[in-house]
Amino acid sequence: MSLLTDRASIRREYLRLVNADTSDADMIEHDTSGDLEGLYEALDVGQARAQMFLIGIGQGETWLTTSSTLTIAGTDPDRYSSLPADFLRLDSDPGQRRSGLRYPNGTQWGKEIHPSDRNRAWGHYYWVEYNAPNNEFRLRFPRASAVPSNLVADYYAQMATMADSTTVFMRPDDRNLIPAYAAEYAMNQAWFSGGPEDVQRITKNLVRTRSESYKRGRMTRRARAVQTDRATGRWIV
Repeated sequence: MSLLTDRASIRREYLRLVNADTSDADMIEHDTSGDLEGLYEALDVGQARAQMFLIGIGQGETWLTTSSTLTIAGTDPDRYSSLPADFLRLDSDPGQRRSGLRYPNGTQWGKEIHPSDRNRAWGHYYWVEYNAPNNEFRLRFPRASAVPSNLVADYYAQMATMADSTTVFMRPDDRNLIPAYAAEYAMNQAWFSGGPEDVQRITKNLVRTRSESYKRGRMTRRARAVQTDRATGRWIV
């Protein structure tokens, strides 16, 4: 099991992978304030990419959460609901007839569509968009969508930025992904002085780490097996 429990231990593993230390002149040269912001930026990028990889292979249950009751604003055809500040993506899958929106009792509501279909959809559909002026993600609803007043959203929460004193909110046996992705990010930065052999080593480490996480999920989490089309209750469209 990984011993990477906090940012300090992940930082040490990252520095080993890129063959550098915190006094590396090339690394410090590209910081604007001399506080290793470039190093911590790489760790944040590594954490975000590791989380998206795990969610993408069906091992993101750690971050599944449910919003409070959605507040619907605007008028038809411009109805919307602001999503929580830690929103990353909905837990929905139109192909499996699983909606990310539901009533509190578990009954699903509606179907997610691609934003490009927003002008052709009528009724109980929705899509996600980023609203830049308000720096938030929103659920949008098309024309004639009778949105209930008690819907909640099942979604994946974005991991908080790492801090030295807090435990990394990721399964211990998956935490090696963070420095692996961070090192891949760093090897494309101006300060990185490694040669082709270092690039190959970092790339091979990321491939191996990803493979190990995938295999552990397949062996220990039965829900990761291929499933048939699930049909529970009534599919509302």
